Amino acid sequence: MHSDPVQQLSETSSEFRKDETLLVSSCSEAPTIFIIDGKASVRKELERIVRSAGWRVRPFSSAAEFLTCARGMGPGCIVLDSLLPDTCGLDLQDRLNRSDAGLSIVFVTAQSDVPAAVRAMRAGAIGVLTTPVNDQ
Repeated sequence: MHSDPVQQLSETSSEFRKDETLLVSSCSEAPTIFIIDGKASVRKELERIVRSAGWRVRPFSSAAEFLTCARGMGPGCIVLDSLLPDTCGLDLQDRLNRSDAGLSIVFVTAQSDVPAAVRAMRAGAIGVLTTPVNDQ
C-alpha cells in the first residue's frame, strides 16, 4: 500500500491497457483518471490532487453513473471508493474484471478493513489508500 496517491497514480501510467470490450480504446487519447466516490467533498479533493499532477479527470458519484458513461471513454485508471451509494466498490471491481475492462484500480477507503484490502489486491487492485488523502 502506498501513502502518496499522486505517486501511486503516476506509477500506473505504464500499466494502462487498451481494451475494446468496455472502453473501446482504439483512440490516441491521453489516459484519464476516473474518480468514483459518493462523497462530493472527497471526490472534489481527489479531483484537485489528480489535476494538480497533470492528469485528465472524470469524476462520478456512483457506480451506475460510471457504467452509464463507460463505453468509449478511452484508456484510464479508476480511483474507487470502497463504499458507494449504490454498491460496494469490490462488487464494481468484480463486474469490471468480468467484462475485461482493462482498467487499473486504486481503492480509497475511510476505514482500515484488512480483509477487504486483501480481496481488492487479489482481484487486481494496484493499491488501497485511506482517506483523508492529501497531496503530500
